[in-house]
Amino acid sequence: MLLSVISGTYNRLPYLKAMIESARKSMPKGIDYEFVVCDGGSTDGTLEFLDSQPDCVVIRHGELKGAIKAFNDAGAAARGDYLLIGNDDVEYLDFSIARGLAFMMDNPDVGAGCFYQDR
Repeated sequence: MLLSVISGTYNRLPYLKAMIESARKSMPKGIDYEFVVCDGGSTDGTLEFLDSQPDCVVIRHGELKGAIKAFNDAGAAARGDYLLIGNDDVEYLDFSIARGLAFMMDNPDVGAGCFYQDR
């Protein structure tokens, strides 16, 4: 597994769907990737949606335990050589994931990177 996109969520299904769809469009073609999403007990169809996605791994907290715990648990379950940490309401533009991953792979001395958007 090359890339794991990790996130936490709670009752934000429309945002989560948009984030996952934008990430899929921005993903480099032909790589092995996964989404690892930690859910804090959503009741809005989030779990059913995630369970229906073959590229999604779901961590079920069953209750809100906080964002840090959600991201830590998703990160611990991730299998990717690279981790992309993003909130459930992020939308990845164009080929931002492909460009970011290429940069990290070409610069092994860089331990972390971030995306920037001028709003």
